[in-house]
Formats: sequence, structure tokens, C-alpha cells
Amino acid sequence: MKKIILAAALISSTLFSVESDYEISAMVGSNDFNSETLNGADRRSDRTAHLGFKFNNFTIQPQLALEYVENGPRNIGTGDIWKLALNGVYEKGQDLKGYVLAGLGYEDLENETDGTNLESGVFANVGAGLKYPIYKALQVQLEGKILQRFDGTDRVGREYMLLGGLNLALGNVRVSEKKEVVVAPVAVAPVIVVPVSIDSDNDGVANSADLCPNTKVGLSVNSDGCSLYQLDTDGDGVVDSFDRCPETPVGLNVNSIGCQNDFKPINFFFNTPNIARGDANVERLISYLKANTQYRVELVGHTDNVDNYAVNQALSERRAEKIRTLLVNRGISNSRIVTLGLGETSPVVSNDTPEHRLQNRRVEITIIK
Repeated sequence: MKKIILAAALISSTLFSVESDYEISAMVGSNDFNSETLNGADRRSDRTAHLGFKFNNFTIQPQLALEYVENGPRNIGTGDIWKLALNGVYEKGQDLKGYVLAGLGYEDLENETDGTNLESGVFANVGAGLKYPIYKALQVQLEGKILQRFDGTDRVGREYMLLGGLNLALGNVRVSEKKEVVVAPVAVAPVIVVPVSIDSDNDGVANSADLCPNTKVGLSVNSDGCSLYQLDTDGDGVVDSFDRCPETPVGLNVNSIGCQNDFKPINFFFNTPNIARGDANVERLISYLKANTQYRVELVGHTDNVDNYAVNQALSERRAEKIRTLLVNRGISNSRIVTLGLGETSPVVSNDTPEHRLQNRRVEITIIK
């Protein structure tokens, strides 16, 4: 009798996750003046437009926002209103991103109006919003803000803004795609269970024939499951069958594959591929590779845990590529260099202090055959 099991089919819509160096937002909406601002008059809402420019390579991202209110509160006669603000923005998320902002700005009225709290002056604003990618680097954006006005007198007023529009990622844009998974039933033939021989020590000899059932992992064994003599020609503590550098000079520190491992990591400044500590290690590595042309080098990049996974993965790869470029520019063949990025997944210490985070922002060096 056939059994019905569930199989995953990759169909439906594609989701985008967008990361970039900076972005531009263009939105429209309403600007609402409360009755205190209008000295007790009815609240008024007026059309407003917003243009924003934001840098993304920081935890708190600086944003410059220019806003325009058409004709100000109707029937009051302020004329057009222009606002310029500098905000700090903190956002989280990958597909759907939420953010909060706070900052200071200046509001300029075309006609200041007696009998109201509407005069040109400084304001503080706070707000929150959402962004969602709709195609590649293009995102839809919604934002709400509260503005507290300070016009240089004892009078103050408050405004409320609701905006919606588009956001365009620029600079080094990184777009990752994900497919929604829809589960669909698929009929398959019944499963036939075949007895499997157990090999507890994983030496290739089943327990029923293994005369040495606790052989250490990695040792070569004979047909009875007992280890053969393992040669270590260069005396580095790694047997020849696992040694990728079988001619290591006596006395050198080696890693698990028998290759030299006494190069210290190279550390980097926050959120950049620029070296903060370890220039001498690069010079020493160049000298070693020029003197030992039979060896290659593996460069593995890492980050701390600040920012999200996708950004950190890309940054770790850029750090490894930075060291590759330095080596190639100094005459080391590109074919002798292997690079890899592991993002934030392999810290050497906790990320609880600035010094620890600096230690985790690194490229590790391994000499290989």
C-alpha cells in the first residue's frame, strides 16, 4: 500500500532582503497642527512632502530630511513651510524592517502669523516607521512623526506627520532573495527497510567483525578493525595520512592538518575592511610566502556581532579579500591564496567589551600545502 508523505515545492512569491551604503526616500502625506499651535482654533491637516538621505554604515544611522508643507494651516495665512532636520535612525529586521528616529531641525514659515503659535524656529522630532522591499533595491516606506516646536518665546506647539512613499537603496547594494516554501502532498512508493551493519568506532569495519572496537577516529585499520602503524615523517605530531604539509621544519607550531600555525590574526576597525592591528603580521606573511613557494595560504575573515547576519557575512568576506589584495600587490600569486568569510559565527571571545569585539573583527592566517 502506498503511503502519502509531504514534499516541499519551491513556488509562490520571491522575497528580497536589501542592504546598502546609503539610501534616498521620497514620501508624501499630511501635516497636522494641534489646537495649541493655533491658539485654540480647530486642528488643521495640510499636504506635505518629504525627501530624505540616510547613511547606513553605522549602528545609529544619520539622516538628513527636507520637508515641505503647502500653504501651512489653511485660513491662518502662514504661507508655505519648509523644514530641515538631522536625525539618528536605528533599524532592525531583514525583509520587513522597522525603525525609530529622533533628531532636531529648523522650521521656516513664509509668513509668521500673529495670534498663533506659528513662528519660525527650532523643533525636536521623534518617529517610527516600516520599510519593505518590492523589487531589488526599491522599498515601500511608511513613517509617522511627532514634532515639538520651540520658537524662541514662551509659546510652543506640536505637529503630527504621517508619510508614505518609496525608498531607493544606493551605493554598495546587496540584495538577497528568498523563496516562499509551499508544502504540497506527493505520493511515493513504500519505503523498504534494509538492515544496516553497525560500526560504532567508524573505522569501516562492522562491529560483528571488529576485533578492536574502540579504535580512535582517523587511524588506518586492517580487515580486523585494528590500527596500522601511522607514520609521522616530519615529527610534527600529525600522522602522514592527515598531514597536508608533510615537510614542516622541526619545532614549528602546526594546526590539525600539520601546517604552520604561528601567524597571529589581523584585526580591523568597526564596520570596515581597514586594518586596525596587525600590519607586521602581513609583512611577516609576505616574507614567509616568498621564501617558501611550495606553500599556499588560507585567509578566513570574521566580524563581531554588531549589525545583522547578512551585513556581517559580506563584511567578513571583504576583510579576507582585503588581505588577498595586499599579498597580490606585493608579488604573491593569486593562485596561492584561498579566502573565506564566516561572518559573526566564530568569535574567539565574547562580544561584551570594545576590546573583545576588536579581537573578533579579524582575519585568521593558515599556511597550507
